Amino acid sequence: MNHAEQQLPANSRHANETVLIAGCGRLGQAVGLQLQAEGARVFGLRRRPEQLPAGIEPIQADLMDTAQLSKCLPQGTSKNFAGTTIRPGVEDAVNPSLEASWRHPWRQDLHTEADGGAGEVFRGHPQDISLIYYIVTPAQFDDQSYRSAFVDGLSNLRAALINRGQSPRRLVFVSSTGVYGQQQGEWIDETSPTEPGRFSGQRLLEAEQLAADCPWPSAIARLGGIYGPGRDMFINKVKKGEPCRPDGFTNRIHSDDAVGMLVHLGRATTPAGIYLGVDDEPTTQCQVMEFIAEQLGLPSPPRDEASSSNTRGVGSKRGDNSKLKASGFRFQYPTFREGYQELIRADL
Repeated sequence: MNHAEQQLPANSRHANETVLIAGCGRLGQAVGLQLQAEGARVFGLRRRPEQLPAGIEPIQADLMDTAQLSKCLPQGTSKNFAGTTIRPGVEDAVNPSLEASWRHPWRQDLHTEADGGAGEVFRGHPQDISLIYYIVTPAQFDDQSYRSAFVDGLSNLRAALINRGQSPRRLVFVSSTGVYGQQQGEWIDETSPTEPGRFSGQRLLEAEQLAADCPWPSAIARLGGIYGPGRDMFINKVKKGEPCRPDGFTNRIHSDDAVGMLVHLGRATTPAGIYLGVDDEPTTQCQVMEFIAEQLGLPSPPRDEASSSNTRGVGSKRGDNSKLKASGFRFQYPTFREGYQELIRADL
């Protein structure tokens, strides 16, 4: 937390902000609840909004359906009466059929239940969205699913936001360390070459560029592997006596720190840009699983010497989180040890 944030009560750091979280799955919901606790009004956009917790207001929409997105998003105030973008340098993406509603916003009749939107939430009341999170999960692990979720979805949302006269102060886009293709345990940071060998990293990198090209500032979070409550794969592998891979560095972040980082990147006091979301200690899989076994009082897992990170195509790199920490962020779980110790205590 930086000095400016320390001057604000925890429940007012996002006061008077309207936040839209596109995707709003498990990670997005945790971010939304934290923002709501800090004073923001939070909307969750997803195809099945009935799964959202209390505190996050639902918007039912499909990121692949541009017409539905334009219906479901609130009208903003960033257009002048001629339908031209006020913000200089932004390409206008006006839908002429909506021009009358911009000139007479009190006549809007948005989000009826028949629209599948947010009911009467925005009826007749223009609402500026100040902060947007894009936190989606592809339906499947294949190229088309990644392209649809990250590239097409973000492109559609961007167009719909501009169409609705929205000009948020920031977009926070959740990416992955999968955009890096390093194989030899190299240290990486936000300036390192991004040459992913897998389709997943390639599509994420394409979406990152879309986010950076949006007509508003963006913060891009390249998260490592997330672990935490409900994300305890390594604990289960150790209990089953499964082997570990001794080669190849991996990077991770506790789910609580992932949430904290995304909330941090949404604050006006945090500079925009790209940030690596990994803890202080890159490790091999065996280092993590051997630690877990020791904590559980179980035998060390056997080593799978035949497996290679290079042949699996996942790479081997060590993430440097110096930029994130320099921005004022502090980890609750600086390494995997603190995080897994707490998980194991909760499981006993």
